[in-house]
Amino acid sequence: MSGGTSEAENVLNFQTDVLRERVRKAFDPQLVRTLGRRLPELLARHFSAVMRERLPVMDWRLPEENCREAAECLDSGGNKTADDEALAEAFESLLEKALSRGNQLHNPRYVGHQVPPPIPIAAWFDAVGAMTNQVMAVYEMGPWATAMEKAMVDRLGCLIGWARGEFSGLITHGGSL
Repeated sequence: MSGGTSEAENVLNFQTDVLRERVRKAFDPQLVRTLGRRLPELLARHFSAVMRERLPVMDWRLPEENCREAAECLDSGGNKTADDEALAEAFESLLEKALSRGNQLHNPRYVGHQVPPPIPIAAWFDAVGAMTNQVMAVYEMGPWATAMEKAMVDRLGCLIGWARGEFSGLITHGGSL
């Protein structure tokens, strides 16, 4: 046996290096900053168009069509080691497709079927919770979120006339409960 590295080991080392770079990039603060600067403008532009009824409440497409296009988005992933600008452009393109293909709950012509339109400022807090994974199932994993949930439940219970300490509750959205 030679002391050199085999071709298979070289391939494995290369693949491992590529995967490490992808993981590093996924958590890169500069990429978070780059995408974070674009997101508010994209959402504000979209929200404005929806509120002015420039988009239909729903741009209906058959499930097969959306599934095919979603698969095409995955297949056209492009350069996996792209620079921040290329990743930001891909992010923007995917976000615009996601926004245009969803229900436009903020459209004034929307008639609440199962879910109401979210309050935009509340959604920003939801985004922070999603990005930092501040869960409320265990206090230690989301101490502030858990405290805020308790404070909100207490406030709402008192507002409807229940005596503090004689009720309990939890905050959830839509059909998740």
